[in-house]
Amino acid sequence: MNCPVNSVCCSVSSRGGVVESPYLMPSDIKAISEMTGLEEQSFVENRINPLTGNVVSFVSPPMGHGCRFHDGGKCGIYDARPIDCRLYPLDILFKDGSYYWILRQYCEITHEDLNALIEYGQALLPSIKDHLHDYATVPLEAMDKAPYLLIAPVKF
Repeated sequence: MNCPVNSVCCSVSSRGGVVESPYLMPSDIKAISEMTGLEEQSFVENRINPLTGNVVSFVSPPMGHGCRFHDGGKCGIYDARPIDCRLYPLDILFKDGSYYWILRQYCEITHEDLNALIEYGQALLPSIKDHLHDYATVPLEAMDKAPYLLIAPVKF
């Protein structure tokens, strides 16, 4: 896919967006730990999803926000980047009892690339399924205020 922001998905901050700490699936934590040699407690921040009461994990942010593995120019863990990052600029939203693919509007992509991205997202669903509801509902202040387009229902 062609990214108009030089393949730096986290560059949304340069276009007025805010980079949130990425959501971590257990498989993400394992991959990052194996790649970096870091212990889980050194890069994981656990939070409670107030909508479900479940514990959810994020990359612990440096100085309050962002991703500790992104230096403003590139991702330091690209080969082990979280599913959340792999999906961007797609995201999943739970609305009116259903799950939907949404497109974050800080990234402009072609219709062809969007279709390829949705297909890729659908292929990642088995990796997300046990955490889908938390992933799609956990409140994130900056992302909840960010503009998005409702694209299509998530297909199971």
